[in-house]
Amino acid sequence: MSRLCGFGYGFLLAMLQLLQTASSMKVSLFGDGYVSMPLQEAKMSTNIRVKFRTKQEDAFLFLAAGRTDYCLLRLENGLISFSYKIERDVVQLRSPKKQKLNDLEWHDVAVQRFENNVTLQVDGHIMRKQLPNDLAALNVHFGTFLGGVGDFTAEFLNDVIGFRGCISDVFYNNINIIKRAKDRTGHTTSTAVAWTCSNEFDGGVQDSISFLSNDSFALMLKESHAEGRNVSI
Repeated sequence: MSRLCGFGYGFLLAMLQLLQTASSMKVSLFGDGYVSMPLQEAKMSTNIRVKFRTKQEDAFLFLAAGRTDYCLLRLENGLISFSYKIERDVVQLRSPKKQKLNDLEWHDVAVQRFENNVTLQVDGHIMRKQLPNDLAALNVHFGTFLGGVGDFTAEFLNDVIGFRGCISDVFYNNINIIKRAKDRTGHTTSTAVAWTCSNEFDGGVQDSISFLSNDSFALMLKESHAEGRNVSI
């Protein structure tokens, strides 16, 4: 068992070091955008890598979806939540509670399944769990989704909150998803994204905003009883 875990950890580090030498490819999502990549496969191993920065506590990050199987990455209360389901078996891993990730800093998430070992690594923190020994391959029928799911629906997808922020270096089983979407290859599509890390996510209270279309609006999330404040348009 220790040999398998050591192999998995060494492979994970090697993969991360290899990817760091490649040029970074970034995409901005604004809550209603997403990237989808058609894919049908059944594999006993799974490798996922995502880097992101956001102020959101809760947001959808990544999904590989099958008819019954899936692997799902989300932000929940500022922490990474990873779910891996094959047939009736579900394994869940979470990042440490002390490590809040909605701070607009870049965070690096990597997932690996090798045989019956599942590893989640978040900024160097490593969490592991074991799958049942007789568990089958992960069957993907509906492809992958990044930042949102569009019109895709499934029983396990409840209250999907679209990602708002920057994402880079997204790989699924060694497929560079952002590159495919940007190059429009492999039937990979993107909706309402920008191919850079937008500076609007760093905006402060003194910065101006733009309304880009006739149905654009600003929403005040908290009721205010302050007097003497003006809004200039």
